[in-house]
Parts: sequence; structure tokens; C-alpha cells
Amino acid sequence: MRRLISLVVVLGVLLGLLSIADVVIRHQVEGGIAARVDRSDPDARASVAISSFPFVGRLAVSGTISEMRVDARGVPAGPLVFSRVDLDLTDLRIRRSALLHGHVELVGLRSGVITADISQESVDHLTGLPITFGPGTVGVGGLQLPAQLSIHGPAVTIRLAALPSVTVTIPPLNLLPCVGGVVVVPRALQVSCRVTSLPSALAEASVGA
Repeated sequence: MRRLISLVVVLGVLLGLLSIADVVIRHQVEGGIAARVDRSDPDARASVAISSFPFVGRLAVSGTISEMRVDARGVPAGPLVFSRVDLDLTDLRIRRSALLHGHVELVGLRSGVITADISQESVDHLTGLPITFGPGTVGVGGLQLPAQLSIHGPAVTIRLAALPSVTVTIPPLNLLPCVGGVVVVPRALQVSCRVTSLPSALAEASVGA
């Protein structure tokens, strides 16, 4: 009986150590990917959160990461500044051969949704108009009206009743490969994009594990 209890204790300790090691390695990979994003856009500040447990076991067996969220703040894009760019990515694939050298290298994903906010101040500066953004509304000169928006490629057009339309062209961005949707939220113009491949900021990102 004592031998059985001792064995259970030893197994419990081993499992605990493995769980701690799994978390440490996951945090290390999160930090490495965030640093990769920061290097691709030096003025931005990124954080990464991975939801995949057991992290190392899943990498070794299936070569995948179940979910990853990337949050970047203050991302410049030509004359615009994105106050935030959020990537929600699922079923990311890694290069298994890189694991043999102690690296996690991203090579693909199943799907992802990217949302990015262009601040009201940034649009004001670009257009030279005192535009205000509310929940689904656009205002100029104190008059707030329902937002009328359209997209043509990277160009977002804002129609302002009898006033001339305003067009905001989204420059190429390492974190935002397309513009598929646009809505107005308080103090920001929010664009979105659905992806089935890695944005260039993450393509073949390789970090030590």
C-alpha cells in the first residue's frame, strides 16, 4: 500500500512538473511571436495569447496550435494609425521538422478573423474634417447621421448626406492583408478581414521553444 501511495505521489509530481514546463514553453513561444510582430511594425506593440493544452504534446502529435490571439496597438499604416489590430486565428499549423531543432515555425492556419480600428483622430487628420464616430453613426459639424459606408478594394467611402463623400484608402499592412468589412464604432472606423492563410507578419515565424 505504501509503495502504491509513493508511486501515485511520484506520478503526481511528474505530471505537475510537465504541466509547468508546458506553460513555460507556451509563454516563451507567445513572447517570441509577439517580438516577431513588433519587428515587422517597429512602432507597434503586440501581445500574443495561445489557447492549446497540452501545448507541447499537441505540437508533437498533430503539429497544430488550436487557437491564437494577437493584439497589436498603435500600428502605423502610411498616413493612418490603427489604434488596435486584433487577430483571432484557429488551427494553426507548424513545421514539425523545426521542432527537432527546438523551434516552433508557423506555416498555415485553417481560418482567422482580423479586426482593426482606425482612430477618429487619424481620420480627422487625413481628411482635414472634424469627423466624429458614434455607434453606427458619423458626424460632421455637430450633426450625427447613420453611417453610410462602402468598400472598393482597399478604399472605404463614407457618405455624409448632402456633403461630399470621404474616402479613406487603407495602405498595405503586414497584419491586415485585406479589407472585407467595415463598421463604425465609437471613436473609430473598424475594418475586418477573414483569412485562410497567415498574414505576412506571421508567415513562417520561427521562435525558440
